[in-house]
Amino acid sequence: MGAFALIRSRRNKTNVLTESQRLIPPRNASWFSFAAERGRLGSQDAWDTSSQHPEGPNIGFESNSSWMNQGVKSAPKTDLLHRGHNRGGKLVVCMVGLPGRGKTFIARKVARYLRWISYRTRAFSIAKYRLDKIGSKSADFFDMNNVGNYSQRVNIMLDALEDALRYLNRGGEIAILDGTNITRDRRDLIRQRVSKEDGYDILWIESVVENLNTIPSLQLEELKNSPDFIDAVDYEKKLAHYRKEYSTLSPDEGSFVRVYDHGSTLTLNGIHGFLPTKIVSFVMNLKPSPRPIYICRHGESSFNVRGLIGGDSSLSPRGVKFSRALAEYITAGGLETQNPEDVCVWTSTMRRARETAAELKCKRLVEWRALREIEVGVCDGLSYEQVKTRFPEECKF
Repeated sequence: MGAFALIRSRRNKTNVLTESQRLIPPRNASWFSFAAERGRLGSQDAWDTSSQHPEGPNIGFESNSSWMNQGVKSAPKTDLLHRGHNRGGKLVVCMVGLPGRGKTFIARKVARYLRWISYRTRAFSIAKYRLDKIGSKSADFFDMNNVGNYSQRVNIMLDALEDALRYLNRGGEIAILDGTNITRDRRDLIRQRVSKEDGYDILWIESVVENLNTIPSLQLEELKNSPDFIDAVDYEKKLAHYRKEYSTLSPDEGSFVRVYDHGSTLTLNGIHGFLPTKIVSFVMNLKPSPRPIYICRHGESSFNVRGLIGGDSSLSPRGVKFSRALAEYITAGGLETQNPEDVCVWTSTMRRARETAAELKCKRLVEWRALREIEVGVCDGLSYEQVKTRFPEECKF
């Protein structure tokens, strides 16, 4: 009877976990497939994916707040920061900086990266909350001397923060608060609220642009397309209001990374642990200007000529001809770069790939073992007909 009761208990526990996990997006599945699954299961508060941001579950200018569902059970929380907290340590990433300094660019890129490495992450745009509540405002609204307007902006920020913490309490792991947060008083409010949660840490990311010539033209165009942008005069007036009250992060404010001129210089303070270090490493390599990536297959190899799979063969005569033609094409400016020698080339360590890139004149040539093709195991060196003969059952799939 005791053994029977134990089995029933385990079965019940398994059922509860399975039902709970249905309500949290799986790490290895897309957010949209998860939302569709919720709709198929008949959830009354299934999320509307039609207006979600194209980069994922981001709260931004092109999305809404339909992610917030009441009464949804979450899976048991994990101790993300490995501090031994009962409710599970989580991370709140807060942006700091003047308007038009690339904060939203960093916030969305970091959120996208963290989701890619399997952390449940969402960015919360304070500007989006303000636009939804009171609409677009002129520069006078951002005058710090106007107590009423300042109080209204602080309350909107706190609303966004509450939603971010609610997201973490419901199974999220990292929340990014995207806003200016330029005053010490405002940052203290965020710290005080986050400190009420068990084990929740804050990582500040401050974006500073001292050389305005480093702001790419593409970013300036995106700024003009922002719902907050009225005209250049209004924008400069808004910046003047912010500059009067701007207080940069100080060492006693906890962990932060300060990014100067889009990554030309970084200042780190109190960065410890695996996750904050991963974020800092990613931010260090962010570039606001677009950098095209061209993908080229290797030239024909001797194994290709013989119809064999895998191997590490050299190029065939046609493959050598292709590698020379590729080098001539790039040298002639075929990649639309100002200087072909500024091109960085990545290649696998396979002989056919290295020989294809051998004729290229480039700034840097890097060989990556990770770019090798998937190993074919016992099929290496066989033709497709030989594979069908030796492994008929496997070839049916």
